[in-house]
Amino acid sequence: MDNASKALIMAGAILLAVAIVGLGVYLFSLSQGLIDTAEASLNGLSVDLQNNELLKYEGENRRGSQVRKLMNSVKYLADKWPIELKYTDDSLDEDDYSNIKSGKLYTVVMTTDPDSGYVEKVKITAQ
Repeated sequence: MDNASKALIMAGAILLAVAIVGLGVYLFSLSQGLIDTAEASLNGLSVDLQNNELLKYEGENRRGSQVRKLMNSVKYLADKWPIELKYTDDSLDEDDYSNIKSGKLYTVVMTTDPDSGYVEKVKITAQ
């Protein structure tokens, strides 16, 4: 009888240990889902913040000073992700800002990468 009670105590301890491990695995999987959701939200916020730095210059009738600021932003952000800067006017050069006149108007059109959501192309046209 003494061995039977020890066997029941051992079985109970094993069941308790399995229950604790099972609870730990359940809580870990539950927290992993929360972590994945938080990571996706932060990635989306990061894309929005970086795109907003460029998108504020998009549109028609942009002054040369705004285009220069855009070009500086593109150069800065190009280290973080690739951005293609395209000019439709041959007189414009990405390294020579002297061709961009403050009094002149420009049109800026941007396209985003469908996979990452980041701005991937910036097209500048002199008006």
